[in-house]
Amino acid sequence: YYFGVDAASWLGLVSLNIYGNDVQKQSRVFSVEHAKTGNAEGKDDEYYANLGSYDNIYEYNNDKLTRGEYSLLYDVNKFYWDWDDFQNQQIYESQRKSSERIYNTRIVFGSLLVANRIISGISAYLLAKNYNKKSSSVNIQPELLYKNDYSLDGIKINLSKNF
Repeated sequence: YYFGVDAASWLGLVSLNIYGNDVQKQSRVFSVEHAKTGNAEGKDDEYYANLGSYDNIYEYNNDKLTRGEYSLLYDVNKFYWDWDDFQNQQIYESQRKSSERIYNTRIVFGSLLVANRIISGISAYLLAKNYNKKSSSVNIQPELLYKNDYSLDGIKINLSKNF
């Protein structure tokens, strides 16, 4: 059972990674087509989150300037975007949030992997402890020792303990 749960958890974790990567890639390709974002080089997840929240880079930079957050300004030449339609921006944001939800679901499978190992370890300990109680016994085997002429030479006692 534990192996089955472990295998299913790994399968779920890997599947969610692949699916999340695919959804994220699709949203970024969509942004290239409809917001003219260009290549993804040097652009982090924060950039893509901002992309869905602002119509264009000028609106974003103006917002940061009014807040006095000068360190968060984007270089217009490197990080340019301008959505062609509000609906496309909403579609993109929906795709981006969907990929984040998929990635967050991985926590369930990761937690299941950890919990499964803990539970299987406890189960193995209890089974071994139970087995050892049943098979844990002291065996005493007396043996008479004889000489070559069949006269008694002594007594030997074999004492063994199973753990």
